[in-house]
Amino acid sequence: LILISKMDVEKTIKMKSNDGKLVSISSKAAMKSGLLKGIMQDYPEDSEIPLNAVDGNTLEKIKEYLVHYKDSDPAQIKRPLKKEFKDSVDEWDSKFIGDDTNSILALIKAANFMDIKPLLELSAAKVATIVRGTTTETIRKTFEITELNNSEKDQLEEDKTYLEKNP
Repeated sequence: LILISKMDVEKTIKMKSNDGKLVSISSKAAMKSGLLKGIMQDYPEDSEIPLNAVDGNTLEKIKEYLVHYKDSDPAQIKRPLKKEFKDSVDEWDSKFIGDDTNSILALIKAANFMDIKPLLELSAAKVATIVRGTTTETIRKTFEITELNNSEKDQLEEDKTYLEKNP
């Protein structure tokens, strides 16, 4: 007779998105999120965690990332960022993040909310690579920014100038 302790059996939790999608993930993978880790530690009996700041498609993408890195940490992003994003990150990370700006922005928001620092850094690095060397008008079109106030315009120009001086 073999006895299996509760710790030997990996628990599965369900994350519930703001649009009602349930996404199952192993507790081991979920522990890579500071938010999920805290909830699992504070409420170990709960098997469904509402994530009201994350939509279902983004939650699926988050799961993919957490599962991929459940047994390891992502490689450091090479700094300063190279002109080509793929030259600054692992191949898997580059393919994972993709080029869809709306998805990348959703990942930034979700990674920040869920306390997944490496994913937040990866997403932000991709945005920095996208905006490097572009005009303000191109940035506005790329990120569907309809109107900036003067303070936002000044900050954008300052960031752009910094990136151009620090390739």
